[in-house]
Amino acid sequence: MSICADHSQFVLSRTRPISPSKIALISVCPWQFLLSTEAPDSPRLPHSPRAILGSAMHKAIELNAGHQLTGLEIKRLIEDEFGRRVSKLPVGLVRWVYDRDGTYGLLPTSIIMGASQLAYKSIQSSQVSFGPGTESILVGGDAHGQLGRERRFGSSALDMEGWPDLVYRKGNAIHIVDFKLGLSRDEHGKPKQDYVLQIASYGLMAKRASGITQVVLELRSPSDEWVHDLDAHLEAAVITAAQKAQEVLPRGKVFASAALTRLGPHCQRCSYRPACRAYSDCLSAGDDSNTGALSPFDLTGKVTSVTQVAGASRIAVDALPDERRVVVNGLIDGVVVSGMSEGCRFTAYGLATSEIKGRGNYIANFNAWSQGNPRRSAFDAYITTN
Repeated sequence: MSICADHSQFVLSRTRPISPSKIALISVCPWQFLLSTEAPDSPRLPHSPRAILGSAMHKAIELNAGHQLTGLEIKRLIEDEFGRRVSKLPVGLVRWVYDRDGTYGLLPTSIIMGASQLAYKSIQSSQVSFGPGTESILVGGDAHGQLGRERRFGSSALDMEGWPDLVYRKGNAIHIVDFKLGLSRDEHGKPKQDYVLQIASYGLMAKRASGITQVVLELRSPSDEWVHDLDAHLEAAVITAAQKAQEVLPRGKVFASAALTRLGPHCQRCSYRPACRAYSDCLSAGDDSNTGALSPFDLTGKVTSVTQVAGASRIAVDALPDERRVVVNGLIDGVVVSGMSEGCRFTAYGLATSEIKGRGNYIANFNAWSQGNPRRSAFDAYITTN
């Protein structure tokens, strides 16, 4: 891998098997897939508090499976794990607010309770049987895997590898479970295609490794559950996606960013847009008429003034492409950004908060940190100056 200062010569190659959790990205934007799997330390929007909570919930389930714990004890375990993960973050707004206001400065009680309830149901589950031979039942053929929680699954034919949350045997069926804090559905009542393709990939690997033909897929959230057999349609979808991935991104071949970037509405949700030269050029030009790529919460331009307000900075920016005036409040000195001064270039990605005020269809005012309600802060914002 190599990268120059403006990312124009960023090149990458795929060196590892495809992750089922990322496989849908390849058909959307191969470059985003490579950045997230091969260069995860590239400039990116930080994880939101809710994403960190999801990781803490999974860890609590993994470490305490089968233990007799109360709901309150599990809630405390999740909060402790959440705090440990936040405390290890580099200096930034999430850690700053946590040190100042604690867990509930970052997350509402309802979200933490939902994660705790889902973890409680999983930890108390008696569906996973252990004993001689049970963990090694899923070994053979071109695929491998084991019963249990967070076990490694892989397939050489699919060139795929990942760690499903839970795999257990019930009767003559293998069950694959994936826990989600949110399980939104489309107008047809189906979960996100990304989720379905991910869990179906685990299911196909389990079927090939075990020789067991009945595989049941389960997506679980605090308030919803989706259960579906691994049918011929889902199997074909996984095989097609894996074949496309191997065609588009064969292992070992070097690719430049310009050859793989696909601008489109998906860019608005991409955490790696700060590392994408094509997106930054689009942002500076202010023209996404052919792609719909630009997020209304991203901006770049020249700082025209810097003032101190209530222990934080407020800046005015003449935003490109036509120098419309934008005001950004609540920039914590030395935490959100450093080196701000009049005349410097200011670029911000993802300043979406519930306190935004607009002027027409263009955002005119952002609050990076909300002093009155910290949970409204722009935790997943990425800001640079030069």
